Order: sequence, then C-alpha cells, then structure tokens
Amino acid sequence: MQREDTEGDVRGDEDSDNDDDRPVQVPSQWNNYDHSQLLVNEGETVPWEYGENEVSVGAIYHSKIELKEAVQRWAAKSLKKEFGVVKSSPQVYDVKCIRDDCSFRVHAYMGKYDTFGYEPKSIINSIDDDFQYKISYSKAYRAKQKALEMRWGTYEASYHNLPRRNPGSYFEIKHYNLPEDPTKRVLQRAFFVLAACINAFQYCRPVLCIDGTFLTGRYKGTMLTAIATDGNNQVLPLAFAFVESENGDNWYWFLERIKIGKMCVIHDRHKGIMQAVQDLQEGSVQHQRTSKWVDLKSRWCMSLDHLLLNSCQFDVLRDDEVRWEPYSQEAVDSRAPEGLSPLCVRDAEYWRTRSLFR
Repeated sequence: MQREDTEGDVRGDEDSDNDDDRPVQVPSQWNNYDHSQLLVNEGETVPWEYGENEVSVGAIYHSKIELKEAVQRWAAKSLKKEFGVVKSSPQVYDVKCIRDDCSFRVHAYMGKYDTFGYEPKSIINSIDDDFQYKISYSKAYRAKQKALEMRWGTYEASYHNLPRRNPGSYFEIKHYNLPEDPTKRVLQRAFFVLAACINAFQYCRPVLCIDGTFLTGRYKGTMLTAIATDGNNQVLPLAFAFVESENGDNWYWFLERIKIGKMCVIHDRHKGIMQAVQDLQEGSVQHQRTSKWVDLKSRWCMSLDHLLLNSCQFDVLRDDEVRWEPYSQEAVDSRAPEGLSPLCVRDAEYWRTRSLFR
C-alpha cells in the first residue's frame, strides 16, 4: 500500500529509558503552507460564528455575560486600558476609558433577532412584506451567503487565520490538483493538534481513545478524533483530522501522525482502524479493543433487565487489571446471567488494561 510522506509524524524517542523520564517531542511550529487557490466542496450552509468572542464593530454575542468578559479581556490584556461603565441594562451595555484624552468606547445593544437561523424562506417573506416583491429561493439563499461573508469572511479565508491564531500548534494538509485546472488544488485531508493540547498531553497517561464521526455541516466527510485523560480523569481532546471517509488509508494517515513512542490505543474495532493499527504495529503501538459486552450490557439491560451483566463484565475487567492475565471462558461463564454463557471470549489477550503497562 502506498503511503504519504511522513514528514509531519509526531513521534517520541523509543529507547529503553523510562517513559516518564523521557522528554516528549513537541511538533514544530506551523508550516508555511500556501493556502491560496485551495478549493473545497460546496454543501449546505451552516451558521458560522467565527470571531464571536472578538470585540469589533458588528460583533454578536450570545449573552451579556459573554460580551462583558470579552470586553474585559480585550481592554485589560490587549489594549491595557481601564474603563468605566456608562450604562448597563438588559438592552444596553456602554463602557468607555476612564481617561478624558482616550477615545476608547464600546457600545452594545440587544439586537432585533436572537439567532442566525434566518432562513431563505423568512427572507422571502420579509422582502415581500417590505417591498411587495417576490424573490426566488436561490436569490434569497445567495443574499444570505453574501451577508454572512460580509460579516464573518469566507470559508476559504479562514484557513489563513489558523496559523496566526494558534501559535505553537501543528497542522498538516493534503490536497490534490484539479484535473481540469492544475493550478487549483482541492482539499483532501487536514490534520491539526493545538499547542495547549500538545503541552497538556505530556502529563497524561500513554493511552489514546480514537473514533470517527461523519460531518453534517457545509463540508461533508468524516472527522477523526483522538482523546486522552489527565491525572484527574478529565478528558483531553488531543488531535483531529478531517478526511473523506472512515477507511484504512485515512486511519493510517491519522494514526501515523499521533504515534508517540509506546502508546495504548483504545478503539471500537472498526475495520479501517484494525487495518491501520496492524500496519503500524511494530512493537511500539499497543491497541486494546473495547469490550463488546459494554454494548451488549446496555441492550440487554434495556430490554431484559439483565443488570447482573453490568457487574459481571466490570468485575472481570477489574480483576484482570490487577492480575495481568486474561480471563478464560469459564471465568466469564461463572458470572454471566443464564442464557449468556455461549458468549465466547475472543482475542483474550486484549482483555487486560494496558494503561498501567508492565
């Protein structure tokens, strides 16, 4: 199978030293990637709220609390100014600089509409009510798109904002040239991990949980994710990728970029993941299949009220975590509710928790 360039791999130093003492290699700065002439497939529009927490003319906030927090951060951290409140009410929030020679002032008010869900049908009705003129659905849709672009910018322009707004992060983009016009490129895959997540992962267990979900917004495809847990058992989103579909090649491309030394990967046994892990597994990546009984438990509890299955499964896993040995079919049968004994223990070597490592 042909593989892409591995220049963007995120790898750790795989030696015999203790994992805790070995420094984690942090990816380099954002690449100087040229996003010009980069095209994306068009689809259904979704409200784009990029920049909603910025203080600028025409900015829109979901609540007055968010507005006040944004003004305070902007004034204190960016402008280094002190301000006083001129007027604060449920409808108006007006502040200005405390110095007489300073022109800094922010005036915000409650808008007429509290949502971006101004659908083309509503635009058609508004034009008809105000001007007694019927416009087509396509014209109303294009008008809405132009209004959103005037306020928030274009989707294509957002690619240029990423490196500027997330310094220290890592990203990689794969594209292909348009056959009809080789000067234009089509976005195929995108991988990114934020700097804050990179730094936080140094203090997490060497365990990743990976999964994929389909996109329902303007751009179709699949989003692949990798998450970890910190010392407080809080979820840490680590890496993301936008790909065409959930298959072996895309999972290989994603996992190749998050492979860091000895790592346990927990997944749902998707065929694409199994294929990718098998290709990558060279002694440094250990993968653990999630227990299929977890799904069975939820189904049986809802339909037949087999609550014993819950304690049965997790007792097995808990004992296995301590003793570091896979459970046999007899061990499972002795705790399983009546009627579930035919369930087989498949691939018993995966019935142990590898998050602690031996």
